[in-house]
Amino acid sequence: MITIFNKLNFSKQHPVLIENFDQLRERLLDWLLVLSVLLMIPSSILMIMRSFSLGWTLNSFLQLIIYGCFMILVWQRRRIPYNWRSYLMIGLWWLSCTIGLFLIGPAGEAKAMFIVLTLITMLLLPVRFGWLMVGLIALTINVVGIMVIWYGWKFTINYQLFINDPLSWLFASYHLSVFAGLSAYVVWQMVHALQISLEQSQAQREQLQTALARQQAIFASNNAAIAVIRNRTFIEVNEYLAHFFGYQTAELVGQPTRLVYLNDEHYETFGQQLYQSLLDHQHYATEFQFRHKNGLPVWTYISVSKLQTTAQGVEVAMLAIDISKRKQMEESLRTAEQFAHATVNALSAHLCVLDEHGTILTVNRAWRKFAQLNPPMSTHYAEGTNYLDICDNAANNDKILEAAMMANGIRAILQGRRENFSIEYACHSPTEQRWFIANVNRFSESGPARVVVTHENITEHKCAEIALKTSEERYRSLITAMSEGVVMQNQQGKIITCNAAAERILGLTQDQMIGRTALDPRWRAIREDGSDFPGEIHPASIALRTGKPQHGVIMGVHKPNSQLSWILINAEPLFQEDKTKPHAVVATFSDITEARIVKLQIEEQRRTLQTVLDNIPVAVQVFAAPSATVILANQQAQKLLGRPVACDAPLDDLNQTYGAFIDGTDTLYPPEKMPLVRGFAGETTMVEDMELRRLDGSRILLQVFGAPIRDDTGQVTASVVIFQDVTERKRAEENIKANEQRLRRLGDNLPSGAIYQVVHTSQGQVYFPYISAGIERIFGVSAQEIIANAWSLYRLIESEANGSRKRTRICSQFATI
Repeated sequence: MITIFNKLNFSKQHPVLIENFDQLRERLLDWLLVLSVLLMIPSSILMIMRSFSLGWTLNSFLQLIIYGCFMILVWQRRRIPYNWRSYLMIGLWWLSCTIGLFLIGPAGEAKAMFIVLTLITMLLLPVRFGWLMVGLIALTINVVGIMVIWYGWKFTINYQLFINDPLSWLFASYHLSVFAGLSAYVVWQMVHALQISLEQSQAQREQLQTALARQQAIFASNNAAIAVIRNRTFIEVNEYLAHFFGYQTAELVGQPTRLVYLNDEHYETFGQQLYQSLLDHQHYATEFQFRHKNGLPVWTYISVSKLQTTAQGVEVAMLAIDISKRKQMEESLRTAEQFAHATVNALSAHLCVLDEHGTILTVNRAWRKFAQLNPPMSTHYAEGTNYLDICDNAANNDKILEAAMMANGIRAILQGRRENFSIEYACHSPTEQRWFIANVNRFSESGPARVVVTHENITEHKCAEIALKTSEERYRSLITAMSEGVVMQNQQGKIITCNAAAERILGLTQDQMIGRTALDPRWRAIREDGSDFPGEIHPASIALRTGKPQHGVIMGVHKPNSQLSWILINAEPLFQEDKTKPHAVVATFSDITEARIVKLQIEEQRRTLQTVLDNIPVAVQVFAAPSATVILANQQAQKLLGRPVACDAPLDDLNQTYGAFIDGTDTLYPPEKMPLVRGFAGETTMVEDMELRRLDGSRILLQVFGAPIRDDTGQVTASVVIFQDVTERKRAEENIKANEQRLRRLGDNLPSGAIYQVVHTSQGQVYFPYISAGIERIFGVSAQEIIANAWSLYRLIESEANGSRKRTRICSQFATI
């Protein structure tokens, strides 16, 4: 029996299965049924043996039938619900006890079975059924007692015989032991289950406390924003969530969640989505823009789970994570991707990306547009087409060498044998000539091989290259034919090329000049004064060093035959794009040896002329046209002017500059009447009415002569002015004129004489500038007629020549003159 009990100790074998009291009672019921059937087997044997000994009774038959019902109940227990199994088992026991009580009387085992039956009912069924069983047992015993006492009910058992029979005592002992064992077993199982339940409750309490502490730690953690919400009102929030939205914890607890929404529309929309999802799935997660306390939107990942539904409403737990930075990164990535796509599409180059097999993965807008404009390429060059097959077909069928080279280059890059590949090729259309350059580059990222193929239209560049080549050839021919020498030096100052004129002027071949620098002492360069010309200050060296052009530098260079040649040098620095330091310099020079000789001769003649001019008594100035700059003046000019010569005075200010006035007035001499200005106009003039007021206050009267100077073509290149001081001469002329006036007045008043003035020219002509009025009284001819015809006076004198006295008188009168 103990072994059977140990095997039936399911609380030890399966402690995990005992989850609640209902499960314990159901398990107890099943094992009680099994135990009852097992225990009824010995009881049935003893009852049969006693019946054979004492005789069969109705009680024996009925008890055996009840034992059979117990076996059927155990056999079909899995098909019968717990409550009905309980009712049937307790009912069968009650029926067994009641039959025994009615037929054999209140025997000890019947009372013991009633006690066990009451205990089992209390344990297996709700409490009310236990008390009903107590009442039913009491009613049964009282009914039997009433029937025995009042109605004379007779029991069917012979108590004396029953007592004297050993089987009765054995049967009674077995029944009492079984009932006691069952009662002890049931109580022990319940106590043991209660102990296990208490231990489990204690363990669960500790686990619950640990879980609550853990949850509280998580809730208060600064790493997650957590809130408990009921009816869209914050019930509990942690500090991180409050800080997440810019509030203090106390500012959110008890407040509606509308605080953290951007607007009413967001509030309503999110609420509908949230509670519909909770209704369907008990959970909701999304990314949403909430509102910070400062009014700015905050991108948030939110996870909401339903906790419970109470009388106050639905409680949910919310977990929020700030994903603003991630959203910014996503936006930046999206912008970068859009920018990359836009950049690729904005490229003028035709671009495509190939996979490891040469299949086109994607193309840009320029590629697609070119394919559409050049059918049938639009169907052969789209995504999904194998570019290597196209190149192979062009190479094999059309014998296009560039296509074969392109395919080999792409395969070499895909196989890792090359990093890039480039080729130029012609692709002419029926209407125009076109050139392209194809570039193939491998992606640097890991993963399957990918290459980028670009085709850039270089027609303009190619045409420019052809034009440049033609231009270079033209300019090379031009430079070769130039009479001026041209030398190009690199950044180190070394000569890298020159033209034929440079070889002729310097007396060196190109091979002899290549590699030389300005510092080479073999040049033996000199200045105009005969001193050395250092290479450091050579025009090309200065242009390379400063980046500034040098012009008009004269240098003497000794040829290998020691002949000295003079050259005029210009140097221009050459710059590369976006560079501030020259990378080369071009020096051009011309042979001015003969010109220098002529210049020296001219300078000698100029010195001679200056010496002559400085020693003549008149002043001379030469003004260049049309600037009126003084290019020549002698010392007499500065002496007469009484001030330094104004070399660049404007024409309109010459009268003020030199103090030129009209003689006898305070009016400045008009510039347009000055001989200098009229000389620029090509006129030769002379004036004698110009008064010069000098700086020392003195005044002189000038006679000024002006004339133009012309070149070989007749163009006026300068104006020469010659002037002298005629102040004294003018005074003498004025005195002579005054004396003549007095003499003429005297002659006009002679009573018997006449005065005249006769002039004999070098050509043999004779005229009378003046004749007094007395001539008419003598000859009867007026003065005007004689002045008009000088010979009329001589004829009158000849007609009177016969009379000596008359001639004598005339002669005496002439003598008076």
